[in-house]
Amino acid sequence: IFEGSSRVNVSHVIHDLSFGPKYPGIQNPLDGTKRVLVDTSGTFRYYIK
Repeated sequence: IFEGSSRVNVSHVIHDLSFGPKYPGIQNPLDGTKRVLVDTSGTFRYYIK
């Protein structure tokens, strides 16, 4: 998919991640998550259960 590219910017923001209806007072841990890579490449892992 990234043929010929040695660096890929995977910076991202998760504005909202939820499964099912929203419940008052419950904060989803990944909401508002921001990951930025500057001058490097890498990976991120999130575990959802």
